[in-house]
Amino acid sequence: MGERLILLGLNHKTASVATREKVAFSEAEKIEFIGNLTDCHSCNGAVILTTCNRTEIYMSTEDISDGRKLLINNLENYLNEDIRNCTYFLKDNEIANHLFEVATGLDSMIQGEPQILGQVREAYEFSAGRGFCSTYLHELFNRAIRTGKRARAETGISEKAASVAYAAVELLKFEISDLKAARVLVIGAGEMGQIVLKNLVGLGVKELAVSNRTRERIQDFIEADDVKGDFAKGDGLKVIDWGDRIKRINEFDIIISSTNAPHPVLYGESVIPELESRERLLYMIDLAMPRDIEAVIGESEQVELYMLDDLQEIVAENMKFRANECEAVYEIIAEEKLDWESWCQTRKAVPVIKKLSNKAREISREEENWAINNLEDCNDQETIKEMGYRIINRLLHHPRIRLKEMLQKADSAEEEERILEIAYQLFGLENEGGN
Repeated sequence: MGERLILLGLNHKTASVATREKVAFSEAEKIEFIGNLTDCHSCNGAVILTTCNRTEIYMSTEDISDGRKLLINNLENYLNEDIRNCTYFLKDNEIANHLFEVATGLDSMIQGEPQILGQVREAYEFSAGRGFCSTYLHELFNRAIRTGKRARAETGISEKAASVAYAAVELLKFEISDLKAARVLVIGAGEMGQIVLKNLVGLGVKELAVSNRTRERIQDFIEADDVKGDFAKGDGLKVIDWGDRIKRINEFDIIISSTNAPHPVLYGESVIPELESRERLLYMIDLAMPRDIEAVIGESEQVELYMLDDLQEIVAENMKFRANECEAVYEIIAEEKLDWESWCQTRKAVPVIKKLSNKAREISREEENWAINNLEDCNDQETIKEMGYRIINRLLHHPRIRLKEMLQKADSAEEEERILEIAYQLFGLENEGGN
């Protein structure tokens, strides 16, 4: 049958947070897990894609039944629990359609979210760089990455903010002409605050500060692999003591607050007196629920205050825009899927072509030896060898092209098998069922 693709996965729809946390896979765990798979004869290669909402194991095999058993057994051994009720299983062209939807952001909790394409690329490069990818996995993931790039370049699926953290940054880009030069204080270093900080770093904002009740959370964030390089540049990320956050408020052009406090962390009676001598406008964005910034602060002439509801309206409008772009993305996926299926059909000709090439080379060597041994007064052995190579290429050129064309035009798997069997018989080759 040749190479086949299978996928075993779990996501936020099928598995609990507790289960998903167990399959987050560190780099070392990925290497060990994939290594255990590829040690078995039924695995030709594997890629593990992990995000905050999914873990998917893509595997190349020559026997779907054996490959599925291998994946399930290895994952259950890794988790030490039964995973059959919280996973999904796909094969062959189903996988291509699924991965293309993943890479374009259509299968994300927030459609069109920008991080997923990079995560797909990283998953592929991790396996490819360690020799864990088969020919089919190389081709599938490269095509998925291309599809994701097309979706972003040819549609608006990833345009406009689709979460309040992104909406906050988008709002600032609209309000402030030179955001890169602005001085920004982020209050709260939880998940929301970290997303805001990462986006501001990505936009090139140079003067960033953060204030949090505990410094440990800030330190963990600064030392995280995906941001530590950014904060190694220039002055890095300034840390404002929690007790100094109000008296240093006038040092900043923008304040974004996103703590988990059950009460405001910026009260009017403390903040408004600090603003009395302020001449330039202070932009304040409250991403918390319950609110971090007391509403009375927004009544100050020196303050432009945006609350969570203001940002939710932006997100809702942007989600409508993205939804309208989905149809165009599905059209791109349909094109890429057809191209993938065509490639898979032509790949089925590879075993025949390899055997035909090897047989032709064998004939050529025999004829070269005969010619060299029988030609008198001739020392130009390289010319004779060249003649042999030319004979091979001319003999095989049209059969290669015609065989691929016939497979592309085949209407069913049975017709494909019939064409391949005819080719084996036509050229006197042994059908060993491999690539």
